[in-house]
Order: sequence, then C-alpha cells, then structure tokens
Amino acid sequence: TLPDGRELRAMNQGLVYAVAGADGGLADLVLVDTDEDITQIVQTADGTLWIGAEPSGLLRLSPLQHEFVDTGMPGSVMMAIVVPREGTDEVIAQTVVPKLVDMTRGTQEGSRSRPLVGDRARIGSLQHGIADLDGRYWLASSTGVHRLEGDRVVEVPGLKGYAHLVVLADDGGLWAAMGSQFHEILRNEGRFGRAIAGLPLPPRSAATVPGGFACIAADRVVGVDVAAGSTEDLLVVPGVELRALAAEPDGTLWVTSYGDGQFRLRPDGTVDQWGKREGLPDAFLGWVGRPIATEVEDVTSRPDLLWMNSNSG
Repeated sequence: TLPDGRELRAMNQGLVYAVAGADGGLADLVLVDTDEDITQIVQTADGTLWIGAEPSGLLRLSPLQHEFVDTGMPGSVMMAIVVPREGTDEVIAQTVVPKLVDMTRGTQEGSRSRPLVGDRARIGSLQHGIADLDGRYWLASSTGVHRLEGDRVVEVPGLKGYAHLVVLADDGGLWAAMGSQFHEILRNEGRFGRAIAGLPLPPRSAATVPGGFACIAADRVVGVDVAAGSTEDLLVVPGVELRALAAEPDGTLWVTSYGDGQFRLRPDGTVDQWGKREGLPDAFLGWVGRPIATEVEDVTSRPDLLWMNSNSG
C-alpha cells in the first residue's frame, strides 16, 4: 500500500517509478495503473515508455502525464519492440494474434502501420532491435541478425542461430549477442567481423558505457572492452537472477534482479542496493529504464525519475 492509501495491483499490471531522494536513496513511489498485462517495455531518449501489453498491443506512456495511450498498432501480445529512430515518428513491433505472427512498421500513433516484407519462417521470432547512428534498423531474431532495407527484412550472412540482442558500443560500433559471444557487425559491408567471448551464458540485457558496453549474463554484470576485445565482471550476485540494466552517460548502471531488488553500480565500483525495506513494492523486478531528468516538481513528477516494473506493479 502506498502512503496515500492506493494499493499496488496484481502481477505485471501497472508501472511504478522511483524518485531519487536527497540522501541518494529512492523515494516517492508512484503507481501508474493499467488492467493490461505488460510483456515488454522500451524507452526513448525523451523518456517516453513504449509498452507491449495484452490485450491492447502497443501502448505509449509519457512519464510526465502518467497516462497510457493506445497507439492503435495491431495485434494482441507484443513480443518485441524496436526503439524508434531519433528524429522520426516510426516504431517497429512484432505482434502475435491467433495463428499469425507479423512484423509491422508504422508511426508511433499507428496511423500508417504497414507490414514488413520477408519470409516469416526465415525471420523467426523477433527478440530485440535498435537503430544505429545512421538511423538504420538492425533486428535480432531466433534465426539470426537482420537489417531493414526500406520495408524489406534482409539477413546478415555468415552466422545463423539464435541472436539475443543487438547493442551499440560507445564508438558507434554494432555488436550482436549470439550464444556466449558478441559478434561485430560491419554495418557498411553487411557482414560479421570479429568476436568477443567470455560470457558464462547468453546475455539478456545490454547498454552502452564508456569503453564499449555492459550486459547481464545470469548472476553478473559483464563489461565488454571493445578496443581490447575483452570482458570483465563488474558485479556478481551469486545465485541471483539479474534481469535488466540501464546506463547513465557517466557509466553508472542501474540493475534489476529477480529477488534481490535494485542495484546501482557506479563507475568507481561502488554498489548500492534497494529492496522492499527501502520502499520498493517488490524485490522481484523486471525492466528498468534510464533516469529521466525533468524540470517539473510536484507530488507525482520530480527530477530524476527512474522507471521500473515488478511483480507487484
């Protein structure tokens, strides 16, 4: 129950954000309620949240308005969402309706959505996707890595298999996670380059940090030094499943876990942790976004908003 008497809803229904308090802790938990089952969340640079939900499909949430907007994108369950390219109103999503898996490209409002052209059996299930610094879309799927040329999905040749995610390094390089390795994508040549090994398990979340990028693999956060072609354990929580991470420009990482709450890993190696005792609604967390700086200060919206979701909202 929140201090104002509102109760957090059932599993995966609703979002909660936390505000950094004066002592550096988390405070002022606010629930944004919905009857939808949340399946996936991504966040754009302006702080807007794009939410895959059942049964409505793709929802949009402005952190300052605290109101869900149905974008009209087709489908029932959103399997994966690609962050829109900067400066455009496009969004790419894969939806599931009975007996049909489709990938759609359209505007954020959904008014001009249209199907992408490609062999659905060859594309498989979309897992993740990003836009590179040139605005080109790259997709990770259960059958490999693909790029978009217009409305056509084209496979990157050379490696086949389950691609978990695609991540940008801080030098603008593009890397795909396949198995326990990261493979460089030579964007202009449309093929794979060198590989970096050293992960205990396939990664499930990644973010750009100075020197390369960081990712989650099982119970640890792993830093990848692109120039050296090496990996380093940045945080290990034995026996705890880490779920997602988000990075600030200085390299500070926010990490969620399934059972041990939220961690903050600073560039100097300092680790802070929050759980139910510190005010979180649940220690079983899923997605986490980047902190959002705002100029609005009121009861429900203050500077340094950090969004996450949990089993309790």
